[in-house]
Amino acid sequence: MKFTGLSFAIVFFLAGSMIGFCAEEENETTLEAADVKMAEKEKAPEPAGAVQAQPAAAEESKTPEKKKLTDLELRVALEKAASFLRQQAEKDDEKWFLPPARTRTITGYDNKLVRYSKKIVDEPVYEWGTRKEMVNVKQGDSVNSTTVLKEIERKFPIKQIGTKKVEKLVRDPNGDIEKYEKFPVFGEGGPDYWKQNQLGQNALAAFAMIRAGAEHSDPVVANVANNIASIAEVYGLPDNTWDLVWATALFSSLPVDRYRELAQEAAGKLLDGQLENGPGIGFWGPVCLNPKLLAAGMKLKLLTFDKADEDKDDRKHAKKDDKKKDEEVNNKEDKQAAVADVMNRVNRQLRAVTMLGMNTASIEDEVTLKSDIIHPVTFVGLPQFIFNQTSSDLQSTSLALYGLSVAAGNKCLPATTRHPKNEKKSPLLPDLKASAILQRTIDSVVKYQAKDGSWTEMNSHQPVTEFSGFNFRGIPVKSSTFTALPSETNFASNVHGLSCLSDLGQIFGAATTAKLDKNFSLSLSSVKKACDDFRTMKDDSGTVPPFDLYFWILRALKNKDLPDAKAAAISIAASFYSRQNGDGSWASHSEKPFYLSTSHRARIDKLPVLPEHARERKDFDWCAAHVPDNSKAKVLERKYGIDTTLVSTAFAVLAIVDGMNLFSENPTDVKNPAKDSGKPAAPAKPATK
Repeated sequence: MKFTGLSFAIVFFLAGSMIGFCAEEENETTLEAADVKMAEKEKAPEPAGAVQAQPAAAEESKTPEKKKLTDLELRVALEKAASFLRQQAEKDDEKWFLPPARTRTITGYDNKLVRYSKKIVDEPVYEWGTRKEMVNVKQGDSVNSTTVLKEIERKFPIKQIGTKKVEKLVRDPNGDIEKYEKFPVFGEGGPDYWKQNQLGQNALAAFAMIRAGAEHSDPVVANVANNIASIAEVYGLPDNTWDLVWATALFSSLPVDRYRELAQEAAGKLLDGQLENGPGIGFWGPVCLNPKLLAAGMKLKLLTFDKADEDKDDRKHAKKDDKKKDEEVNNKEDKQAAVADVMNRVNRQLRAVTMLGMNTASIEDEVTLKSDIIHPVTFVGLPQFIFNQTSSDLQSTSLALYGLSVAAGNKCLPATTRHPKNEKKSPLLPDLKASAILQRTIDSVVKYQAKDGSWTEMNSHQPVTEFSGFNFRGIPVKSSTFTALPSETNFASNVHGLSCLSDLGQIFGAATTAKLDKNFSLSLSSVKKACDDFRTMKDDSGTVPPFDLYFWILRALKNKDLPDAKAAAISIAASFYSRQNGDGSWASHSEKPFYLSTSHRARIDKLPVLPEHARERKDFDWCAAHVPDNSKAKVLERKYGIDTTLVSTAFAVLAIVDGMNLFSENPTDVKNPAKDSGKPAAPAKPATK
């Protein structure tokens, strides 16, 4: 794919505009010593006539300095970021980056058996050099200590010169190596309380650590992966798109059969969560559920439980009837055991369909899940009444495609969906090819791209009729209450559209990428136009602006044959480098510490709101289109809150790794050069244990 100098000037202008915006909005942030003077100049008052001209001149004068910024310096930034993330996890006894609200207390610690297996992995080999750095060092005793700047010499990698085979210990529930590790013991208390999107933030941070260079066996990564996997195996895979995508990315990046199996299930659920009809066909929304599959799963579970109840009654009658022979009783017991096995199998299968969807009464409020295996949990309910309505938008679609792209790059994207089976071992619904599902997305993304290359946010909502045969509240749905949602065209919507094209090309391969080249180049022009308004961009246009937007841009450009890609990557990287805090983190300027997709925001602005208190819901019309959330910031933060520093840092790490691909002489991934290469992915094979 070839671009003229003018075409790529669009991208370079994009980077420059974003950097300028970030500098103006920057709060009190620790800067590198070389940037302090420049920061002070930016804060100094300027004559009115020089306001527009001065930044351009300063940018031009700094260009040579930006070109000196190498991938090696960015590796140091990645190491600092990984250290920050590690410190966040080590604050919690269960090693969550962002732990749930607990009502339990730790009563002690216990040594538990943990199994490992040995894996042979390719470890990069580097040529090393040394450099001098100024660091803060404490001198004196603890009472009279002072902090002084001291010059030290540190080793750093110059370039990768090869790989070597290394044997690593990897946590594996079926491994033959046993080790005892310390775990906290919790006393009595209620369930752990989880917000929507909170599991995903933990998965995102662990995934970012892997991309920053952490080993798969790293205790922090291993603990978070094990924690999320335990919840998924017992209670089911998450139903909201954000959590599911980052769980997919994390699990598919770990070379353990347990996680790869979960990654394939999660990727299959992502495929099933795409809307199959209506105005949102081919798109995803904030909730990733297939209503047709959920309805079929509910019917299967009801039939299975009814069968179990019948057998229990027969067994009671058999014991009371003295004329029944012992053999008949034994036969009933065998049959009961067989039914129990079927029930367990059904529950295991349905974990890939839904986590919360079986709780019809409280699906929009809070859902408490209990098990004899792990501690009970309470999740904030879903942002829509899934039994009579669904929604979609371009932001959620780009997120879902990213998760599928990572799964494909790690060979965890199934060639077809794998739907649960009934007693006759037939799929509840016909399995569909992943290629056919994603072709719907290609068709819709291309169809709704405007002539100038732009996209709106593509916010839509539509009625769901698959549960018409159930006696649920809110059924039958009033389809007439669903009207068009407002959709803006802004910087983020165009970047998300651009990212969709890129990830679709990476999933399908070179042939599809070539077919989408015209749409891609048209989109670049649109992004440039949107960039003109970037300085006045609303926080709604990004999750943790500007870091998630940097990420989507570099993600889209990483495998494009653009002649000046190196210059743009260095320009964006320089902004990251200068904005990193002293503790290794990055912080967004966003004043809205919660994650809502654009369609969710549009629904809050337009639809009737479900009253918070039960006493106010007596006359509420559940059959009409509605939203469970009001616009109060405290309510939204309580239900959908995010740690903006944690999420900003994770997105910054992912953006830097993808940005390095544009100009680095060495790997496409800090630790895994073969991954995420954009080559057509082979269908996933079932995991072996």
